[in-house]
Amino acid sequence: MGLFMVNVRSRSQDQAGGPPVWRNQVNASNIEEAYRIGKSQFELECPDLAKEAVTIEAVSEYVEK
Repeated sequence: MGLFMVNVRSRSQDQAGGPPVWRNQVNASNIEEAYRIGKSQFELECPDLAKEAVTIEAVSEYVEK
C-alpha cells in the first residue's frame, strides 16, 4: 500500500497551470488503483464538475524518515 495524491483540474485550468478543482489523498496498492479510487470519489463528491472536461492525475507521495 502506498499514499497517492489525486488531482483534478478543469481542462482550461490545466492549460493555464491553475490549481486543482479537487484533490484528495488515497491509499492504494498501485497508481492505477489510486486513479480508479480517486476518480470514483471525485464523481461522487462533485457530480456537477464530473460532467465537465477535466484532467485527472494520480501521483505518488514520498515520506522521508
